Parts: sequence; structure tokens; C-alpha cells
Amino acid sequence: MKEKLKYIQIDTSSEDFLFIKLVSNSIEDQIIIKEKRIHLKCLIPSLKNLLDKNKLLIEELDFIAINEGPGSWTGLRIGFATVKILSYVNNLKLIVYNNFDLVKFKENVSTGVFLIKSNNHNYYFQSISNNQINKTGIISEDKIQDFSNKYFYDLINLSASHLLEEKFFNKDFKNPVEAEPLYIGEGVIYLNE
Repeated sequence: MKEKLKYIQIDTSSEDFLFIKLVSNSIEDQIIIKEKRIHLKCLIPSLKNLLDKNKLLIEELDFIAINEGPGSWTGLRIGFATVKILSYVNNLKLIVYNNFDLVKFKENVSTGVFLIKSNNHNYYFQSISNNQINKTGIISEDKIQDFSNKYFYDLINLSASHLLEEKFFNKDFKNPVEAEPLYIGEGVIYLNE
């Protein structure tokens, strides 16, 4: 039987929302703030509120997890700066996951194309075949008519509990000093190139 884990999951990858989830034994509590560019103002107070509400100290956590993106450059920098400091100062294990991993894990898909809304009518994409990444980049909205809506990332279910627990038990930890966001921004890449 797996041990009960205590951890915080933080997602600042979208400029449109902030997501924080606390898992502690049988307790699951979360905060979602759907407001543009709220990360700097609300991340630390929301995190403290969640811990206080559930009578938990940060040093009691088994790990802290952060979504590395792709997504909002500023949101990712704020999220990473926060978790790197918290992880380093409190000697917490750090787990990093990304939006593509989350979709692949939740949908249990090993082959396909995943699209995540970016800005300026563009999408981040990743194509995989047999769990191997073929290509990652940015594609314009007018070039995606052939893709299925099945793989669009959405705000509906941001929780990554099973993925994070699998990473914890596989000891897939990041050194807080070396952890960085996943940036995709080398220009628009078209799939037919």
C-alpha cells in the first residue's frame, strides 16, 4: 500500500488563472483564482491561506510541485521563483510537470498531437508517437483545422494528483536551483515543414 502523501501543486502557467492544490492524507483542498495577471499579488497569500486553513506547516509536506508550462512567461517566472525558494529553504523535494505531460497522462495517450492555447491566435503543440516526442512548437490557429478537439488543454481539471504521485514514487525530483519553466517561443512552426 502506498503511503499517504502531503504536497502542494501550483500552476501559474496561464495569465488568466492561478491554481493551488493541497493534498494531505485524505484532505484535498484547492484555490482557483480566475483573474488575469494575479500571480504576484495572490500566490503567497493564497498558499499561506490554504496551509493555515488545513492546519499544516510547509515543512510537513513531502514535496511541492510546479507546472513548468508552456504558458505565460511572467506567470511561470513568478511560480518558479516562489517554489524554488520554498523548496530550497524548507528542504522540500521539487517535482516539475508540464501541460503536455498532464494531458498525455490523463488521457492515457501515447500517440497524438496536443494543443494548448497560447496568444495571438497561436497554439503550443506537441506531437508524440509511441510516447516519443516528435515535435514541439507553436502553430497558428489557421493551420490547425485538421486537429481533433480531444487533446485541447482546458481549465476544467487542473489537478495532477496521480501524475505527481507517480513522479514522487519514481523519485523524479528537480534540483530547485536548476528548475526552469518550459519556454516555447522560437517562432511559429508549421507541421508541414
